[in-house]
Amino acid sequence: MIDETSALADEAPDDRGLWPGDSGTLPLNARRALLQLIRGPMVTAARHGELWAAIASNRPLIESALANLFLTLVVSENEGIAFVRDAPAIDDRIPSAVRKQKLTFVDTILLLTLRRLLLLEGSGRAFVSKREVFDQLSAYRTAAALDEAGFLKKLEASWSKFVKTAILLPTEDEGRFEVSPVLALIFNAEEIEAVQAEYQALATGENGERDDTFNPGAAD
Repeated sequence: MIDETSALADEAPDDRGLWPGDSGTLPLNARRALLQLIRGPMVTAARHGELWAAIASNRPLIESALANLFLTLVVSENEGIAFVRDAPAIDDRIPSAVRKQKLTFVDTILLLTLRRLLLLEGSGRAFVSKREVFDQLSAYRTAAALDEAGFLKKLEASWSKFVKTAILLPTEDEGRFEVSPVLALIFNAEEIEAVQAEYQALATGENGERDDTFNPGAAD
């Protein structure tokens, strides 16, 4: 009589040989963590508990695998966030591997407003509603050279973009979103003040489209 439990155990792949001919050197969850880091935008302790633990247990191996792809690992233990960045471009032999999103003026003022809200929260966590944020951004409508309806349409598109890239995280409270702590690692207070001062100067009505880019941590 066949012991079905033993048979299933024999057929189950071990942690390294996941399929016939598998030459990978990372255990299962470390590979999953590596893939999530490359897909982006991030791995978080709160939302990806197993993957976060796998990064902690296999960090040197994961960093080595990322280095082969011209990527570096950024880990914030305090915030519980890990994501990838381009390796330092010491010369023109080092290509850019991270997909960068071109930001419009409206994208940028929304992103900076979300980052500023994080700075104002001593706990390092900020929760917002769309209406609250849009009300704060209404002063920029003239700088965007748009009528009210056009400006609202642009804001809606930017909001949807940042929900998709996990910069805005839905909560159990309908209509409330958490601002991803990853923004605390991308923009510092001085950078925010400098760009916001520039945009305030555009309030005379000059078109404010900029060729900004934003790296949310996703690689091509």
